[in-house]
Amino acid sequence: MALNIIRNDITRVTADAIVNTANPMPVIGAGTDRAIYNAAGADKLLEARKKIGNIKPGDAYVTPAFGLNAQFIIHTVGPVWLTGSSVEREVLRNCYLNSLELASQYKCKSIAFPLISSGSYGFPKDVAIAVARDAIESFLKNISMDVYLVVYDEESLVASKGEFSEIREFIDGEYVKARKEVERSERLANRRLHAISRNESLKLHGTQSIGKDDSLDDLVGGKQLDFGTKFKEYFYSKKMDSTDVYKGYFDRKVFNKIMNVKNYHPSKGTAIMSCLGLRLTLTESFELLASASYAFNKHFDPDIIVMYCICHEIRQMMDINEMLERYGLPEFDLIY
Repeated sequence: MALNIIRNDITRVTADAIVNTANPMPVIGAGTDRAIYNAAGADKLLEARKKIGNIKPGDAYVTPAFGLNAQFIIHTVGPVWLTGSSVEREVLRNCYLNSLELASQYKCKSIAFPLISSGSYGFPKDVAIAVARDAIESFLKNISMDVYLVVYDEESLVASKGEFSEIREFIDGEYVKARKEVERSERLANRRLHAISRNESLKLHGTQSIGKDDSLDDLVGGKQLDFGTKFKEYFYSKKMDSTDVYKGYFDRKVFNKIMNVKNYHPSKGTAIMSCLGLRLTLTESFELLASASYAFNKHFDPDIIVMYCICHEIRQMMDINEMLERYGLPEFDLIY
């Protein structure tokens, strides 16, 4: 799984574990600590917290989540930014690693962190995010878990966006590379179809040129690329289970239509979700979309973000919606 940076109030996030930036002593602090106590139920949570006692910076302990949308609250104490030393950064890193390890021990599949030590403890937002990202991504190399870094204020949001500042440049390069590969495969296919008339070959690949002397009756209704056929080609070649393809993307009725209804034509959203469900590369996604007469537009922000996600193997709709939200865009279903 990947790290997801979202803007929200952490007390409203749903996850197996919610991380609290705890006071070292078993008392209710300020900021995130107080907000979590209030949302969970201050009396019950404080009683559970007192059983833990004092917590050293970098350590992590667990209590029930009580009124939060979670199973557990993991309490960790962040370091205070004094000199910006490597020791302070290492303590902050341990906050994340020890919390993640504890969540793993409790069989959590998801965990939400605030931006630890970035408030009254004084860590600069960009440093706090860099330390968090390094620790979380290091942990996720060996353990599968949905991890959310929840930022709340505008400064944190701007700092987190810096992580994705090269998204357009990346997509421009990947788009050109994938488009060239598709065009190359089309050229090879054209050579194999040399026995077919030029008009029919061009119709087949959707690149037909129209002259003023051409008859509309001859042009309309020519042989078209078939989305269902292309979909099934990928489905069978990848030896996938049907549930893996459609679950989380569209219902089984849509899947059955794609597989069984002749000349089924999907919406662009369904075509893109098919690319995600089939675990296609960007080049393969180009080809499947083309079979339904669609294409990615590298000047359309939602398409750019979807292409970026495909390239980075980010395929869950929840993660894609969070990426769209990060750039101020509506959810996938409202766009496509």
